[in-house]
Amino acid sequence: MGENGIKIIPAKDGWDIVYFLEGNEECPDELMYEPVIAWAIDTRLYDPDTNNTIGVDPITVENMMDWQMLRRPDGSFIVPHVEDIDGKEKEALLYFQDMKKPKNNKS
Repeated sequence: MGENGIKIIPAKDGWDIVYFLEGNEECPDELMYEPVIAWAIDTRLYDPDTNNTIGVDPITVENMMDWQMLRRPDGSFIVPHVEDIDGKEKEALLYFQDMKKPKNNKS
């Protein structure tokens, strides 16, 4: 581990960052996948009360940081710290499409 408290470990094959590509009249919405090649674990964010390391980030070749969802090696999807996505790609796409819908502001 480096002196800065960041530890890099290789990722198992099959982990992907999932990106939403909004379609138009000519092409539908779709998902794009970027393979996770390693994980950055920030040990400075270790919480001794819960025994959890809070700072874990995926590393990709493109090193894209604006991500919201991961695909696990078993093909299931997860939005970290929010929810597991029931089902497969169709449900993951619906999750992103629902996020894009305007929210009703009821005061």
